[in-house]
Amino acid sequence: MSEPIFIPATTLTEFLANAEKAESMIKENTGARLTLGKIVRKRRTQSTPVEELDEVKENRFREEEERAERRVRKTDKA
Repeated sequence: MSEPIFIPATTLTEFLANAEKAESMIKENTGARLTLGKIVRKRRTQSTPVEELDEVKENRFREEEERAERRVRKTDKA
């Protein structure tokens, strides 16, 4: 590693210009944008189905609500 490294002035100037351009793009929050060709199309997302509660889950949910109400009444009385 005792050999000196030689970079031509034109190459060094190009490197510095590219680095400054990249730094300014980062600061401005801009950058290279990927443009999709005509062939590439985004898929439409499927709509999320409405969740329906079955009777077992619905009964369990009601029981939990009733228990919570009883707990609140007990703490209010105390």
